[in-house]
Amino acid sequence: MLTITLGLAARLASMPIDGLARRWGAEEKDIEQEVRPTPAGDQLPGAPTGGGWRDWVGMEISTGTGFASGVWRASTPLHMRNGGALSDYRVFAVDVNGDKKTDIVTIGVNAAGGWADWAAVELSTGTGFTSQVWPLRLPKHIRNGGFGRYEVLPGDFNGDGRIDLAAFGGGAGGWKDWYAVALSTGTGFVSAEWPSTTPQHVRNGGVGGYRFLVGDYNGDGKSDIATVSPLGSGGWKDWISVDLSTGAGFSSGLWPAATPTHMRNGGALADYRVVAADLNGDGRTDLVTVSPNGGGGWASWYAVELSSGTGFRSTMWATPTPGHMRNGGSGATYRVLVGDSDGNRRADLITISANAAGGWRDWFAVDSSSGASFATGIRRAATPLHMRNGGQ
Repeated sequence: MLTITLGLAARLASMPIDGLARRWGAEEKDIEQEVRPTPAGDQLPGAPTGGGWRDWVGMEISTGTGFASGVWRASTPLHMRNGGALSDYRVFAVDVNGDKKTDIVTIGVNAAGGWADWAAVELSTGTGFTSQVWPLRLPKHIRNGGFGRYEVLPGDFNGDGRIDLAAFGGGAGGWKDWYAVALSTGTGFVSAEWPSTTPQHVRNGGVGGYRFLVGDYNGDGKSDIATVSPLGSGGWKDWISVDLSTGAGFSSGLWPAATPTHMRNGGALADYRVVAADLNGDGRTDLVTVSPNGGGGWASWYAVELSSGTGFRSTMWATPTPGHMRNGGSGATYRVLVGDSDGNRRADLITISANAAGGWRDWFAVDSSSGASFATGIRRAATPLHMRNGGQ
């Protein structure tokens, strides 16, 4: 596992591991990473004192039995400061050149200067970074679109083994008709606009708490995007909007699903965690939704949408984890993680809490998928207690 740390007082966005269109068991070790901000003044052993964070990235390289700490020189932190340290930066730890090493790509949504025209890229050599800037149209589209919600989504949208970017925009102009896409060649981005009906559906549905989930929903090796809403008006209560990648564009469709109705029945404003993962190991990404406070049946099951490649089969998988959440306090902080915890090539859910009451201080809740249901258990661990000792 690789942990990357940037020292900057700005909002950073990291790539959720479950968002990658990968089959469980295939190269999972290559996509386990985290990008997180570090409080001012934190230092790594052997790091320069003072303002070194403007010149490097803190690295923790796994040896298999521990971490080797170091700092790798990089230009991105200085670019961030030049663009405005408090600007909105989206940082992704992904493999953009297909060499099986994790790189860092940063988009400046509203940063000044060259950020309007390029992404800052740190290509890993395995022992350091090669700093570059790659031109792309996406940041300029965001600026032209003006006020609105923008979601930048990483995935391998053309199936070439290199991670690309696709952006949904709630802004004006062409954003209502397409996603802005940046396809990686390994040495730069090729910019394109891929037509989709989803942006217009979002506008028709109004305020809806839309979740955009990247996955390979038809199992063809290319990343797709599924969008679900707990409170969008109109047809959003009956379906999930799915954009299947052809490698050169999106084929948009509406897949009937029961989860949106379950959400509305449980309370549209309740806390719903929607995760994209291959639960049955068939190579197609499914959706699973958990709620710590949804009404009704949400206290005893997860809503599951199993992909057939052309649609979803809706079901509910029983689990005591939502009950554990309610016992620990429905307002507590729960982190729902995805991984193959038992090595059967089916995605499992692991839930941890830093502040929930009761047994949550001593264990994780693990929902292991059999492909047709969950077997739920608890795993004793010291991390939850470390979290409480470190302060919430």
